[in-house]
Amino acid sequence: MESFLLHNIETLRQQMIQEAETQGQLTHEKVIMISKKLDKYIVNCQIFKQRVENKVKRKSTG
Repeated sequence: MESFLLHNIETLRQQMIQEAETQGQLTHEKVIMISKKLDKYIVNCQIFKQRVENKVKRKSTG
């Protein structure tokens, strides 16, 4: 799961950079759309990592 999220984050990051270069501005609608999608993947990855850490903590104290 984490590798899936990280792969998508990197892919979207590259797409966002490419689109910003193509459009010549960071505020272009397409760049912002990709950025918002990227934000969602980053948040999901952080949530996933936190859940894994919490699970490990519970096992070590349990």
